[in-house]
Amino acid sequence: MNRVKTRVAAYGFVTPAVITLALLLLYPFCYGIYISFFKTNLVNKWNFIGLKNYAKVLTEADFYSSMKITLIFTVGVVLGHFIFGFLFAVMLNRDIKGRTVFRAILLLPWLFPEVVIANLWRWIFNPTMGFLNSTLVSMGILQEPMSWLGSPKLALAVLIFICIWKGYPLVMIQLLAGLQTVPGDIIEAARIDGATNWKTFWYVTVPSMKSTLSVTLILDVVWWFKHVTMIWLLTQGVNEMEAFRTVATPEGLGIYDHMDPAYTVFHPQEKAFSVLWTPFHPDYQVFQAAYQRDVAAYGASPAWMPQGVRPENTFDVSMVPWMSFSAFHLAATTERPYLLPIFTLGKWVSQGEARVLPLTVQIHPGVCDPFHVHQLQMRLQKGIAGFPRR
Repeated sequence: MNRVKTRVAAYGFVTPAVITLALLLLYPFCYGIYISFFKTNLVNKWNFIGLKNYAKVLTEADFYSSMKITLIFTVGVVLGHFIFGFLFAVMLNRDIKGRTVFRAILLLPWLFPEVVIANLWRWIFNPTMGFLNSTLVSMGILQEPMSWLGSPKLALAVLIFICIWKGYPLVMIQLLAGLQTVPGDIIEAARIDGATNWKTFWYVTVPSMKSTLSVTLILDVVWWFKHVTMIWLLTQGVNEMEAFRTVATPEGLGIYDHMDPAYTVFHPQEKAFSVLWTPFHPDYQVFQAAYQRDVAAYGASPAWMPQGVRPENTFDVSMVPWMSFSAFHLAATTERPYLLPIFTLGKWVSQGEARVLPLTVQIHPGVCDPFHVHQLQMRLQKGIAGFPRR
Protein backbone atom coordinates (compact mmCIF):
# COMPACT_ATOMS: atom_id res chain seq x y z
CA MET A 1 0.00 0.00 0.00
CA ASN A 2 2.84 2.34 0.90
CA ARG A 3 4.49 1.55 -2.45
CA VAL A 4 1.30 2.52 -4.31
CA LYS A 5 1.06 5.80 -2.39
CA THR A 6 4.70 6.56 -3.12
CA ARG A 7 4.19 5.90 -6.84
CA VAL A 8 1.06 8.09 -6.95
CA ALA A 9 2.93 10.88 -5.16
CA ALA A 10 5.83 10.58 -7.61
CA TYR A 11 3.49 10.88 -10.59
CA GLY A 12 1.86 13.88 -8.91
CA PHE A 13 5.20 15.68 -8.68
CA VAL A 14 6.14 14.86 -12.28
CA THR A 15 2.77 15.69 -13.89
CA PRO A 16 3.07 19.54 -13.83
CA ALA A 17 6.47 19.36 -15.51
CA VAL A 18 5.16 16.92 -18.14
CA ILE A 19 2.16 19.15 -18.90
CA THR A 20 4.38 22.24 -19.15
CA LEU A 21 6.80 20.50 -21.52
CA ALA A 22 3.92 19.21 -23.62
CA LEU A 23 2.50 22.72 -24.00
CA LEU A 24 5.87 24.31 -24.79
CA LEU A 25 7.35 21.58 -27.01
CA LEU A 26 4.78 19.04 -28.14
CA TYR A 27 2.10 21.55 -29.20
CA PRO A 28 4.44 23.70 -31.36
CA PHE A 29 5.81 20.51 -32.94
CA CYS A 30 2.34 19.20 -33.83
CA TYR A 31 1.21 22.66 -34.97
CA GLY A 32 4.27 22.92 -37.22
CA ILE A 33 3.33 19.61 -38.87
CA TYR A 34 -0.25 20.83 -39.29
CA ILE A 35 0.63 24.12 -41.03
CA SER A 36 3.08 22.32 -43.32
CA PHE A 37 0.05 21.09 -45.27
CA PHE A 38 -1.03 24.68 -46.03
CA LYS A 39 0.18 27.66 -47.99
CA THR A 40 -0.43 30.33 -45.40
CA ASN A 41 0.60 33.72 -44.06
CA LEU A 42 -0.48 32.52 -40.57
CA VAL A 43 -3.08 35.29 -40.34
CA ASN A 44 -5.95 35.09 -42.82
CA LYS A 45 -4.70 33.01 -45.73
CA TRP A 46 -4.95 29.22 -45.39
CA ASN A 47 -4.85 27.24 -48.64
CA PHE A 48 -4.61 23.47 -48.22
CA ILE A 49 -1.90 22.08 -50.51
CA GLY A 50 -1.39 18.62 -49.04
CA LEU A 51 2.14 17.26 -49.47
CA LYS A 52 3.31 19.87 -52.00
CA ASN A 53 5.68 21.54 -49.51
CA TYR A 54 7.35 18.19 -48.80
CA ALA A 55 7.48 17.29 -52.49
CA LYS A 56 9.09 20.65 -53.31
CA VAL A 57 11.77 20.27 -50.66
CA LEU A 58 12.53 16.63 -51.49
CA THR A 59 13.03 17.42 -55.18
CA GLU A 60 15.56 20.23 -54.58
CA ALA A 61 19.24 19.27 -54.81
CA ASP A 62 20.21 22.00 -52.34
CA PHE A 63 18.10 20.33 -49.67
CA TYR A 64 20.13 17.11 -49.74
CA SER A 65 23.42 18.99 -49.90
CA SER A 66 22.44 21.16 -46.94
CA MET A 67 21.14 18.18 -44.96
CA LYS A 68 24.41 16.35 -45.58
CA ILE A 69 26.43 19.28 -44.22
CA THR A 70 24.07 19.68 -41.27
CA LEU A 71 24.27 15.97 -40.41
CA ILE A 72 28.07 15.94 -40.66
CA PHE A 73 28.21 19.02 -38.43
CA THR A 74 25.74 17.65 -35.87
CA VAL A 75 27.25 14.15 -35.71
CA GLY A 76 30.78 15.53 -35.44
CA VAL A 77 29.91 18.00 -32.69
CA VAL A 78 27.79 15.58 -30.64
CA LEU A 79 30.36 12.78 -30.97
CA GLY A 80 33.13 15.13 -29.84
CA HIS A 81 31.02 16.31 -26.91
CA PHE A 82 30.48 12.75 -25.72
CA ILE A 83 34.12 11.69 -26.14
CA PHE A 84 35.60 14.65 -24.27
CA GLY A 85 32.63 14.99 -21.91
CA PHE A 86 32.90 11.35 -20.83
CA LEU A 87 36.69 11.46 -20.44
CA PHE A 88 36.60 14.58 -18.28
CA ALA A 89 33.56 13.35 -16.33
CA VAL A 90 35.34 10.09 -15.46
CA MET A 91 38.43 12.07 -14.44
CA LEU A 92 36.43 14.43 -12.20
CA ASN A 93 34.55 11.51 -10.67
CA ARG A 94 37.81 10.18 -9.24
CA ASP A 95 39.21 11.36 -5.94
CA ILE A 96 42.15 13.31 -7.36
CA LYS A 97 44.02 16.26 -5.92
CA GLY A 98 42.81 19.63 -7.19
CA ARG A 99 39.55 18.25 -8.58
CA THR A 100 37.65 21.48 -7.80
CA VAL A 101 40.21 23.56 -9.71
CA PHE A 102 40.09 21.22 -12.72
CA ARG A 103 36.30 21.34 -12.71
CA ALA A 104 36.32 25.15 -12.76
CA ILE A 105 38.86 25.25 -15.62
CA LEU A 106 36.97 22.67 -17.69
CA LEU A 107 33.73 24.65 -17.31
CA LEU A 108 35.20 27.90 -18.66
CA PRO A 109 34.27 27.36 -22.37
CA TRP A 110 30.61 27.04 -21.42
CA LEU A 111 30.62 30.16 -19.23
CA PHE A 112 31.89 32.55 -21.92
CA PRO A 113 29.22 34.27 -24.09
CA GLU A 114 29.08 33.11 -27.70
CA VAL A 115 30.20 36.49 -29.04
CA VAL A 116 33.39 36.24 -26.93
CA ILE A 117 34.01 32.68 -28.13
CA ALA A 118 33.50 33.71 -31.77
CA ASN A 119 35.91 36.65 -31.51
CA LEU A 120 38.50 34.55 -29.64
CA TRP A 121 38.63 31.80 -32.25
CA ARG A 122 38.39 34.28 -35.11
CA TRP A 123 41.58 35.86 -33.76
CA ILE A 124 43.25 32.46 -33.34
CA PHE A 125 42.38 31.40 -36.91
CA ASN A 126 42.90 34.83 -38.51
CA PRO A 127 44.73 34.23 -41.83
CA THR A 128 47.04 37.26 -41.52
CA MET A 129 47.73 37.86 -37.82
CA GLY A 130 46.17 34.85 -36.10
CA PHE A 131 47.91 33.02 -33.24
CA LEU A 132 47.70 29.60 -34.90
CA ASN A 133 49.24 30.68 -38.21
CA SER A 134 51.99 32.65 -36.44
CA THR A 135 52.88 29.67 -34.27
CA LEU A 136 52.84 27.09 -37.08
CA VAL A 137 54.87 29.33 -39.44
CA SER A 138 57.47 30.09 -36.75
CA MET A 139 57.83 26.35 -36.04
CA GLY A 140 58.29 25.63 -39.73
CA ILE A 141 55.17 23.45 -39.96
CA LEU A 142 53.58 25.85 -42.45
CA GLN A 143 55.46 27.72 -45.15
CA GLU A 144 52.84 30.50 -45.34
CA PRO A 145 49.69 31.46 -43.40
CA MET A 146 46.59 29.41 -44.14
CA SER A 147 43.01 30.67 -44.41
CA TRP A 148 41.45 28.16 -42.02
CA LEU A 149 37.92 29.59 -42.12
CA GLY A 150 38.09 30.63 -45.77
CA SER A 151 38.92 27.17 -47.11
CA PRO A 152 35.90 25.05 -48.19
CA LYS A 153 37.84 21.92 -47.19
CA LEU A 154 38.83 23.12 -43.70
CA ALA A 155 36.05 25.50 -42.65
CA LEU A 156 33.54 22.83 -41.59
CA ALA A 157 36.16 20.86 -39.63
CA VAL A 158 37.31 24.03 -37.86
CA LEU A 159 33.71 24.98 -37.05
CA ILE A 160 33.07 21.50 -35.61
CA PHE A 161 36.22 21.76 -33.48
CA ILE A 162 35.16 25.17 -32.09
CA CYS A 163 31.65 23.94 -31.28
CA ILE A 164 33.07 20.85 -29.54
CA TRP A 165 35.27 23.07 -27.39
CA LYS A 166 32.34 25.36 -26.61
CA GLY A 167 29.79 22.66 -25.77
CA TYR A 168 31.57 19.75 -24.08
CA PRO A 169 31.28 21.22 -20.51
CA LEU A 170 27.48 20.85 -20.49
CA VAL A 171 27.73 17.20 -21.52
CA MET A 172 30.53 16.70 -18.99
CA ILE A 173 28.39 18.01 -16.11
CA GLN A 174 25.40 15.87 -17.12
CA LEU A 175 27.50 12.71 -17.40
CA LEU A 176 29.31 13.49 -14.15
CA ALA A 177 25.95 13.71 -12.40
CA GLY A 178 25.04 10.34 -13.93
CA LEU A 179 28.32 8.75 -12.82
CA GLN A 180 27.74 9.88 -9.25
CA THR A 181 24.37 8.06 -9.16
CA VAL A 182 25.92 4.66 -9.97
CA PRO A 183 25.87 2.59 -6.71
CA GLY A 184 29.36 2.00 -5.37
CA ASP A 185 28.52 -1.49 -4.08
CA ILE A 186 27.79 -2.72 -7.63
CA ILE A 187 31.19 -1.52 -8.83
CA GLU A 188 32.88 -3.06 -5.78
CA ALA A 189 31.11 -6.39 -6.40
CA ALA A 190 32.31 -6.42 -10.01
CA ARG A 191 35.90 -5.86 -8.91
CA ILE A 192 35.66 -8.61 -6.30
CA ASP A 193 34.47 -10.96 -9.06
CA GLY A 194 37.68 -10.18 -10.97
CA ALA A 195 36.42 -7.65 -13.52
CA THR A 196 39.04 -5.27 -14.89
CA ASN A 197 38.57 -1.51 -14.76
CA TRP A 198 37.53 -1.46 -18.44
CA LYS A 199 35.00 -4.29 -18.04
CA THR A 200 33.62 -2.68 -14.89
CA PHE A 201 33.17 0.58 -16.75
CA TRP A 202 31.68 -0.93 -19.92
CA TYR A 203 29.44 -3.61 -18.41
CA VAL A 204 28.46 -1.98 -15.10
CA THR A 205 28.87 1.80 -15.19
CA VAL A 206 27.60 2.50 -18.72
CA PRO A 207 24.43 0.34 -18.46
CA SER A 208 23.62 2.06 -15.15
CA MET A 209 23.70 5.43 -16.98
CA LYS A 210 21.40 4.57 -19.90
CA SER A 211 18.76 7.15 -18.98
CA THR A 212 21.36 9.90 -18.43
CA LEU A 213 23.10 9.08 -21.72
CA SER A 214 19.88 9.07 -23.75
CA VAL A 215 18.63 12.38 -22.32
CA THR A 216 22.03 14.04 -22.80
CA LEU A 217 22.22 12.77 -26.39
CA ILE A 218 18.76 14.11 -27.28
CA LEU A 219 19.39 17.51 -25.69
CA ASP A 220 22.78 17.90 -27.37
CA VAL A 221 21.48 16.96 -30.82
CA VAL A 222 18.53 19.35 -30.54
CA TRP A 223 20.76 22.16 -29.24
CA TRP A 224 23.30 22.03 -32.09
CA PHE A 225 20.78 21.31 -34.85
CA LYS A 226 19.25 24.79 -34.52
CA HIS A 227 20.77 28.29 -34.86
CA VAL A 228 20.44 31.73 -36.51
CA THR A 229 16.77 31.78 -35.62
CA MET A 230 16.12 35.52 -35.73
CA ILE A 231 17.63 36.05 -39.20
CA TRP A 232 15.47 33.25 -40.58
CA LEU A 233 12.31 34.52 -38.84
CA LEU A 234 12.86 38.09 -40.05
CA THR A 235 13.41 36.94 -43.64
CA GLN A 236 10.34 34.73 -43.51
CA GLY A 237 8.25 37.71 -42.34
CA VAL A 238 9.69 40.01 -45.02
CA ASN A 239 8.95 37.50 -47.79
CA GLU A 240 5.35 37.14 -46.64
CA MET A 241 4.61 40.89 -46.96
CA GLU A 242 4.85 42.83 -50.24
CA ALA A 243 5.34 46.14 -48.43
CA PHE A 244 8.76 44.96 -47.24
CA ARG A 245 9.76 43.77 -50.74
CA THR A 246 8.97 47.04 -52.55
CA VAL A 247 11.87 48.82 -54.24
CA ALA A 248 12.31 52.00 -56.29
CA THR A 249 13.44 51.43 -59.89
CA PRO A 250 14.02 53.84 -62.83
CA GLU A 251 10.64 52.70 -64.20
CA GLY A 252 8.82 53.18 -60.88
CA LEU A 253 7.97 50.91 -57.97
CA GLY A 254 8.81 47.22 -58.19
CA ILE A 255 8.28 44.22 -55.93
CA TYR A 256 10.88 41.47 -55.57
CA ASP A 257 9.60 37.91 -55.75
CA HIS A 258 11.66 37.08 -52.68
CA MET A 259 14.26 38.65 -50.40
CA ASP A 260 17.46 37.27 -48.89
CA PRO A 261 19.04 38.53 -45.64
CA ALA A 262 22.31 40.48 -45.63
CA TYR A 263 23.78 40.44 -42.14
CA THR A 264 26.81 41.93 -40.42
CA VAL A 265 29.91 40.21 -39.05
CA PHE A 266 32.11 42.21 -36.65
CA HIS A 267 35.94 42.05 -36.67
CA PRO A 268 37.20 43.24 -33.26
CA GLN A 269 40.82 43.65 -34.32
CA GLU A 270 39.98 45.84 -37.31
CA LYS A 271 37.03 47.42 -35.42
CA ALA A 272 35.00 47.08 -38.59
CA PHE A 273 32.06 45.14 -40.02
CA SER A 274 31.71 42.89 -43.03
CA VAL A 275 28.44 42.13 -44.79
CA LEU A 276 27.49 38.56 -45.72
CA TRP A 277 24.31 37.23 -47.28
CA THR A 278 22.68 33.81 -47.46
CA PRO A 279 19.88 32.70 -49.82
CA PHE A 280 16.68 32.33 -47.84
CA HIS A 281 14.96 28.96 -47.67
CA PRO A 282 11.55 28.39 -46.04
CA ASP A 283 12.93 25.25 -44.36
CA TYR A 284 14.81 26.48 -41.29
CA GLN A 285 17.31 23.60 -41.24
CA VAL A 286 18.25 24.13 -44.89
CA PHE A 287 18.77 27.85 -44.27
CA GLN A 288 20.75 27.12 -41.10
CA ALA A 289 23.17 24.87 -42.97
CA ALA A 290 23.63 27.47 -45.72
CA TYR A 291 24.19 30.22 -43.13
CA GLN A 292 26.83 28.17 -41.30
CA ARG A 293 28.54 27.39 -44.60
CA ASP A 294 28.70 31.07 -45.60
CA VAL A 295 29.96 32.25 -42.21
CA ALA A 296 32.61 29.52 -42.14
CA ALA A 297 33.77 30.38 -45.66
CA TYR A 298 33.71 34.20 -45.52
CA GLY A 299 33.26 35.26 -41.88
CA ALA A 300 36.97 35.68 -41.13
CA SER A 301 37.65 37.99 -44.08
CA PRO A 302 37.91 41.69 -43.10
CA ALA A 303 36.70 42.78 -46.56
CA TRP A 304 33.51 44.86 -46.66
CA MET A 305 31.74 42.33 -48.90
CA PRO A 306 33.93 39.19 -49.09
CA GLN A 307 31.35 37.32 -51.20
CA GLY A 308 31.63 39.80 -54.08
CA VAL A 309 28.82 41.88 -55.55
CA ARG A 310 25.81 41.98 -53.28
CA PRO A 311 22.53 40.83 -54.86
CA GLU A 312 19.90 43.53 -55.24
CA ASN A 313 17.14 41.51 -53.58
CA THR A 314 18.73 41.63 -50.12
CA PHE A 315 17.76 43.59 -47.03
CA ASP A 316 19.93 44.59 -44.06
CA VAL A 317 19.99 42.88 -40.66
CA SER A 318 22.53 44.66 -38.45
CA MET A 319 23.55 43.11 -35.14
CA VAL A 320 25.13 44.87 -32.15
CA PRO A 321 24.83 42.16 -29.44
CA TRP A 322 27.04 44.01 -26.93
CA MET A 323 24.51 46.78 -26.24
CA SER A 324 20.80 47.19 -25.64
CA PHE A 325 18.75 50.13 -26.88
CA SER A 326 15.25 51.53 -27.25
CA ALA A 327 15.92 53.23 -30.61
CA PHE A 328 18.50 52.88 -33.36
CA HIS A 329 18.83 54.54 -36.77
CA LEU A 330 21.06 53.76 -39.74
CA ALA A 331 21.21 56.24 -42.61
CA ALA A 332 20.85 54.72 -46.09
CA THR A 333 22.27 56.89 -48.88
CA THR A 334 21.24 55.82 -52.40
CA GLU A 335 20.51 57.49 -55.73
CA ARG A 336 16.83 56.57 -55.47
CA PRO A 337 14.63 56.48 -52.34
CA TYR A 338 15.61 53.48 -50.20
CA LEU A 339 12.34 51.65 -49.62
CA LEU A 340 13.53 48.31 -48.23
CA PRO A 341 13.43 47.70 -44.46
CA ILE A 342 16.50 47.85 -42.23
CA PHE A 343 16.55 45.74 -39.06
CA THR A 344 18.91 46.18 -36.11
CA LEU A 345 19.18 43.60 -33.32
CA GLY A 346 20.76 44.37 -29.94
CA LYS A 347 21.65 42.60 -26.71
CA TRP A 348 18.81 40.75 -25.00
CA VAL A 349 17.91 41.73 -21.45
CA SER A 350 15.96 39.93 -18.74
CA GLN A 351 12.59 41.30 -17.65
CA GLY A 352 11.29 39.03 -14.93
CA GLU A 353 11.06 35.53 -16.38
CA ALA A 354 11.12 36.80 -19.97
CA ARG A 355 14.02 37.68 -22.25
CA VAL A 356 13.55 40.77 -24.39
CA LEU A 357 15.57 41.28 -27.57
CA PRO A 358 15.81 44.89 -28.85
CA LEU A 359 14.76 45.16 -32.50
CA THR A 360 14.40 48.35 -34.50
CA VAL A 361 12.67 48.42 -37.89
CA GLN A 362 13.37 51.28 -40.28
CA ILE A 363 10.74 51.68 -42.98
CA HIS A 364 9.91 54.16 -45.72
CA PRO A 365 6.47 55.79 -45.23
CA GLY A 366 5.86 55.62 -48.97
CA VAL A 367 5.43 51.83 -48.88
CA CYS A 368 5.13 50.87 -45.20
CA ASP A 369 3.41 52.19 -42.11
CA PRO A 370 3.09 51.08 -38.45
CA PHE A 371 0.34 48.64 -39.45
CA HIS A 372 2.80 46.62 -41.52
CA VAL A 373 5.37 46.71 -38.71
CA HIS A 374 2.73 45.43 -36.30
CA GLN A 375 1.90 42.56 -38.66
CA LEU A 376 5.58 41.67 -38.89
CA GLN A 377 5.88 41.82 -35.10
CA MET A 378 2.97 39.39 -34.72
CA ARG A 379 4.61 36.98 -37.17
CA LEU A 380 7.94 37.21 -35.35
CA GLN A 381 6.38 36.61 -31.93
CA LYS A 382 4.46 33.63 -33.23
CA GLY A 383 7.55 32.24 -34.92
CA ILE A 384 9.66 32.67 -31.78
CA ALA A 385 7.04 30.87 -29.70
CA GLY A 386 7.33 27.90 -32.04
CA PHE A 387 11.04 27.36 -31.36
CA PRO A 388 12.20 25.15 -28.42
CA ARG A 389 13.44 27.09 -25.40
CA ARG A 390 17.10 26.77 -24.44
